[in-house]
Amino acid sequence: MRAIVHVPDRKRRRMQRALDLGDGIDRKQVDRGLLEADVQRAVMQLLAAHPRVAFAHRINTRVVDVVDKRKPGNTRPMVTAPKGHPDIAGMLTDGRALYIECKRASGGKLTPDQAAFLANVHRYGGVAIVATSVDDVLAAIPLEVKQ
Repeated sequence: MRAIVHVPDRKRRRMQRALDLGDGIDRKQVDRGLLEADVQRAVMQLLAAHPRVAFAHRINTRVVDVVDKRKPGNTRPMVTAPKGHPDIAGMLTDGRALYIECKRASGGKLTPDQAAFLANVHRYGGVAIVATSVDDVLAAIPLEVKQ
């Protein structure tokens, strides 16, 4: 027997908007396929409304120069996240870690560092997803709870 999780109307509307994928997308982009940023935006909207997701954050990976008076030139590089870190990090309500790497459906491929990171998450019991659409996330984290 399956129990269906109650989703408040407010969250249901937000989830439907994320599933539609049509809001704010340039029609010229649709012909070429969704961009990775479009997939990330839709996945984040879904996660914000998903009843089994405790929280999720977008992680930007980059190198920035920070002030360091002890170094010549008074700056040093700082990496904001490790190499291969997924686009989205979060936690499910059951306590498992959640990592999602978003890719465009046409031609998006994982780097070896990204594949290794996601494999490590999966190995230790977390949920690691490569998402080309919100359907990939819903397949891995269904709305229904099995009993």
